[in-house]
Amino acid sequence: MSWRAVSYVIELFEDPAGRPISRTEKFVMLVLADHHNDSLNVAWPSLKRLSDLCLISKRSLIDVLKSLIVKDLLGVRQSVHIGRGHINEYVFKHLPPPRQKGEVTSPFIESKTDGKGEVGNTQRVKLETGKGEVLAPPKMNSSLRSKKDDPKQDMSGKPDGGDSLAVQAEGILAELNTLTGKHFRARESSGKPSASIDFIVARMKSGVTVEQCLRVVRLKVRQWKDIPDRRQYLRPATLFNREKFEQYLGELADHAQAAKADAARYRPRQAESPLLALERFMPTAEAMQGLRDAVKGSRPPEERKFE
Repeated sequence: MSWRAVSYVIELFEDPAGRPISRTEKFVMLVLADHHNDSLNVAWPSLKRLSDLCLISKRSLIDVLKSLIVKDLLGVRQSVHIGRGHINEYVFKHLPPPRQKGEVTSPFIESKTDGKGEVGNTQRVKLETGKGEVLAPPKMNSSLRSKKDDPKQDMSGKPDGGDSLAVQAEGILAELNTLTGKHFRARESSGKPSASIDFIVARMKSGVTVEQCLRVVRLKVRQWKDIPDRRQYLRPATLFNREKFEQYLGELADHAQAAKADAARYRPRQAESPLLALERFMPTAEAMQGLRDAVKGSRPPEERKFE
């Protein structure tokens, strides 16, 4: 196995002419890289082994190899050996040469500037030391720092505070647009939060919850939507004004109490089960006995003597 060949194939997405390679072509090249010999710069697995490892037929494998040859990514030659038949040797035509022994490079990239604040071309840093000299560890580029080192970043990669409030405010503004049929912008063309979002975020920073904001929006829409003079005030600048919003929060409590009173006043009576209704209209045992006595007393004497 050649790590040099495997790394080359992993980073390969197109041929020298810029044409993309398919998944099957890349997988075949990975299998060839697994059989690559760094000393000879060739790989020589049999067609049967290649087709078995790539999970394709021998005919399909030959078509893929021909395509890689046409794209100038692979070379095929016959090996000279003693015996019957022949062996194909596969060569990666653009495989980078192996690194010379003792050559060490740093994985970190260091940027150069042209003196005017503009970032120029990047160069890979080479560690060159004299005999016995100890180098300090290379400095890591600030852009490569882990997010764990930045206290302003949360696990999702977004800054805490303003951005999360802005996302919640966008949901509240979307609810207002849906209920009123208006189209207040959440973001400006530059991507910054709009003035409408700023009004909502200011209220949320004062301790107001998302649920309270949504309840205020729904309450005022119910009150003002059908009133032409008030409909124009269904906007963030009015609904989330500092002084007026506190009044609207007070209306929420009054509205909730009125709703509870109306619910108690107009609460429908529970439906009575059929069995309970039947028992209510059935006569008691005493009433049945009195009915029998009344019937018996109203019968003629000649009929009562047979009892």
